[in-house]
Parts: sequence; structure tokens; C-alpha cells
Amino acid sequence: MTWLQPSALALIEHRAPLAERVNEITTKAAAAAPGRTGELARIRVQQLLCAPWHESLPADLTPAEHAALAVVEQFIIDVHGLDDVTFAALSDHYTHAEQMGLLFHLALLDGFTKLDLVAPNPAH
Repeated sequence: MTWLQPSALALIEHRAPLAERVNEITTKAAAAAPGRTGELARIRVQQLLCAPWHESLPADLTPAEHAALAVVEQFIIDVHGLDDVTFAALSDHYTHAEQMGLLFHLALLDGFTKLDLVAPNPAH
């Protein structure tokens, strides 16, 4: 990866030792969203950022899961496009704490998925 600056290469070298801690944080963040919402968010982020993605969403999505995935899609496509209407739909199904858990999980998914795209982890 010759396009990376030496400081970026040094940072990437530290990635493997941090992977266990990152996995722990993302697991806890995913668990903050109820049911299978965290896993659905992970699948949808992969679909949006890593096409073609072979894993598909289940056909039996609940209204709560549809609301959560609407937030996921808008967050990934254009986070500035998230509006009160989208969050109102999410609020119909999730508590404030669950919404924050979903958003934290989503932010981690977005960041680490993009990091994997530009600097793949050979351990994966």
C-alpha cells in the first residue's frame, strides 16, 4: 500500500492487537439494539458499502426493523438527510436508549466497514 503515508502504515500495524477490543465494543453496541436489529444493521451496511454482498435480509421484517433499516440506509447514504420524520418512526418502536445503541452500533459498523475497504485486515 504505497499510497499510505508512513504514519498511516504505523497505525495499520497496530490494528491486529486492537481487533479483539474492537470486536468486543461492536458486539456490545449490537446488543444494545433489541432482537435482531443489530445484526440486520450489519447486513444492510455490508450491502450498501460492499456490493456485491451475498448475505440478504430476511423477508419477515417487523415494522420496528423496517424503521431501523430506514435509519441505517439514510445514515450510510447521507447522514445529513436523517430527519425528524425518520426518527419519529424509530421512536414508535424503540426506547431512547435502544435508539442510541442502534446509532452507536451503526457508527461503528460504518467506520470499520470503510476501514476494511481501504485497509483490509489480512487476519479476516
